[in-house]
Parts: sequence; structure tokens; C-alpha cells
Amino acid sequence: VGNFIQLIATFVGGFVIAFVKGWLLTFVMLSSIPLFVLSVAFMGILISKMASRGQTAYSVAATVVEQTVGSIRTVASFTGEKQAIAHYNNSLIKAYDSGVQAGLASGFGMGSVMLIMMCSYALAIWFGGKMILEKGYTGGEVINVIFSVLTGS
Repeated sequence: VGNFIQLIATFVGGFVIAFVKGWLLTFVMLSSIPLFVLSVAFMGILISKMASRGQTAYSVAATVVEQTVGSIRTVASFTGEKQAIAHYNNSLIKAYDSGVQAGLASGFGMGSVMLIMMCSYALAIWFGGKMILEKGYTGGEVINVIFSVLTGS
């Protein structure tokens, strides 16, 4: 609840300050927020799926170990140690592959979020420069709007 209240207050406060300081620049910057939200949501969904796959693979590996240790006399009497080790290694390979895929998804997700954020900065600075020249904005107002919108979003 506390985190939710903090995020709502940041959202409202950031946009109130941005609209008060420079409404036109704020509207231009609002165009990048849907892309930002979509990339963060897509990254979150992808990472949660990959983490779930990794947990499933680790649970299979843990089950193999538990069953092997629980019936170690039977495994040893039938010389099944190599089979148990091979089954455990296969489970770990699946877990490793899931971890690699989760890392890849996280890297691409953070890369896309940073790309969108940097493009938003570029758009805001370019349009802010035009606002300074044509509409009488000051540099401080432009910087204030940029940080307010990006913090609020």
C-alpha cells in the first residue's frame, strides 16, 4: 500500500509540475509514455515467464536429488548412480538455458527501456530548444518539465 501511494503521488506530482511549468512541452513528451509503458510491461511479462521456467527446471532437479538420496540403497544396488547423475545434469542444463534466456530478455528489455528514455530526452531537448526560441520558455523551465514528466511517468 505504501509503495502504491508513493507511485501515485509521484505520478500526479510530476505531471502537475510539468503542466504548470510548460504545458506544450509536456503534451509533446506525453507521446513517448505509451512506448515506455509497453516496453516495461513486455519486459516484465517476459522475465516472469522465464523465471517461472527456471524455477520449474530447478524443482525437477531437486526432485531428482531427493528421490536419489531417499532411495540410495536401491540406486546403489542397481548401479544407477551414473543414470541419476545424468538425469540431474539434464535438469540443470534446462535450468541454465532458462537463466540465459531470462538474462537475454532482461538485457533486451532494459535496452529498449533505455532507448525509449534517451529518445524521449532527445525529443524533449529538441522541442524545448524550439520552445525557448519561439515561445519564450527558459532553459530552467524546459529542464524542469523534462525531469517532471520522466519522473512522473
